[in-house]
Amino acid sequence: MKKLSKSTLLDRLRIIRKELPQVRDYIENEYIDSEGFAVIEIHPKNRESIFHPFSASDKVSPELYGYIESLTYPINSYIPLKILFEEDFLSPNEQQELVRIILNHYKLKLYEKDVELKLNLLRTFSLLAIGAVLYSMSFWLSTIKTGPFLHEIVSIGATFAVWESVSHWIIERKNLRLQWMNAGQLATMNIDFKRQKN
Repeated sequence: MKKLSKSTLLDRLRIIRKELPQVRDYIENEYIDSEGFAVIEIHPKNRESIFHPFSASDKVSPELYGYIESLTYPINSYIPLKILFEEDFLSPNEQQELVRIILNHYKLKLYEKDVELKLNLLRTFSLLAIGAVLYSMSFWLSTIKTGPFLHEIVSIGATFAVWESVSHWIIERKNLRLQWMNAGQLATMNIDFKRQKN
């Protein structure tokens, strides 16, 4: 088996990077309608492919949520979504109930991400405050006659706390913000129904 060198891999990645605008064009041509919505068409075969078969009430199948999320993954979160169910077996009341259940599911996910963002903010500032207190203690310990060992331990703890604070703010918060935007895109999507053509 031929081993790839680092330069060969970098060359291949450059080629892929040049193709990325074509992927963006593909998404716009494949999904975006004249109103600016990214349209996702879903063709359920029967009622059981939408609703969970073991549920006493009408709970939506987890596979349907997974399918929706897998199709919306490549679409930028700033593009509004429209889910179009092509089916011929749901009554109007069932359609309204399905819309309510799906949107409530994604609103709960949005709420969860909102809470995670607030907790991230709290952790960030808590770690920063702990780091500031430990740095103050470190400077204070350097002025009195304690051994350098205690001063170094407190200084290391302060550095660790400040570094974790920065990591939470820059890295983790960016990922949480992206997840929050994706959840918001799903929570605000339009859901329509169209009868299947026979």
